[in-house]
Amino acid sequence: MLRTATPSSLGRVLVAVRLAGLHPEVGFLHAEGRRRLIQLFEERLLEGVSHPLGFRKPLGETIEVQAQRLKAALLGRGEYTPFYLWR
Repeated sequence: MLRTATPSSLGRVLVAVRLAGLHPEVGFLHAEGRRRLIQLFEERLLEGVSHPLGFRKPLGETIEVQAQRLKAALLGRGEYTPFYLWR
């Protein structure tokens, strides 16, 4: 089930964009904004997420495993079961 964006979630995104020094109204990020966005993205990928089996894994590793499982399913080597990130 996909989550839909709500006004409050969009507001949080806009605040985060502004705090990171990004300027979406001009259609690009200046050098400092790009560095900050990449830094925040990399930090998020290192954060642990709870796996349904009860252990924690870095988000980046979870995404990589899901990509491998999707590839295997598309090639007919197994069944794909998505990972849901519950907050």
